[in-house]
Amino acid sequence: MIISAIVIYNQIQFLKNKPLGFEQNSMVQLDLEGELRNPSKLELFKNQLKKEGVITTASEFAGSFTRGGSITGDISWPGKAVTDKSIINYRSTGFDFVQTVGTQLIAGRDFSPKFPADTSSSVMLNETAVKLMNLKTPIGTILNWGNNPSLKVVGVVKDYYNERLGKAVEPTLYYYNVNSSKVLLLRLNPNQPLNTSIQAIKNVSQQLNPAYPAEIQFISEGMAEKLKSEHLLSVLSNLFGGFAIFISCLGLLGLALYMAEQRSKESASVKFWVQVFQIS
Repeated sequence: MIISAIVIYNQIQFLKNKPLGFEQNSMVQLDLEGELRNPSKLELFKNQLKKEGVITTASEFAGSFTRGGSITGDISWPGKAVTDKSIINYRSTGFDFVQTVGTQLIAGRDFSPKFPADTSSSVMLNETAVKLMNLKTPIGTILNWGNNPSLKVVGVVKDYYNERLGKAVEPTLYYYNVNSSKVLLLRLNPNQPLNTSIQAIKNVSQQLNPAYPAEIQFISEGMAEKLKSEHLLSVLSNLFGGFAIFISCLGLLGLALYMAEQRSKESASVKFWVQVFQIS
């Protein structure tokens, strides 16, 4: 139990301190609902926040950033074997996704309004997807995905841990699609007080989308939620480890008392026979 408690404690510390591959601090998410489903209103919302200095960048995303998403086995790439049944994750995003998330580009570029093709025929892959597809030069590679042939890889994103902390990163494909995205990721301006930024977001949202009060979620809190079960396991293991130490100490105490009693009896016996021999 003591060894188990130590192992679990070290594992929890490892999960807490491991590099996530993205910057979770100063990033929040907001559900896209009501008027924010309208592309023009959404663009106005983002521009207003940037104008007021509340955020530095923003990008749409498929769903809650700290949860899972959609998968497919219908993606093909050059050299893919007929028997290959690999499953690929896919996530819709907006422009400036890499900068908003705070991750890194290994190669190529991010989605940008400067490239019209990004809205229809460009994709990005993460490192794990590149390794799975065994792409030596991924930038410029053409992929086929269901009814979307000729998708060009324009960027490779560094692997990051946002869905599962204790498991390997899944191969993921990113594509631009604001209409199918359900949340808006916001990178807050670090030079502005946090409470001021949050209140400003609520105020702008109230003006443009009054029927849906803004519910702002911190990405760091979502990541902390993932460690709750592990933290409970750590507490229980420490509790039972301490209990095991207590029981062990009681056992040692009992053994020591038993040995002392045996020594006392042996001493009394020796004295008795010494007296017998003296009388004789």
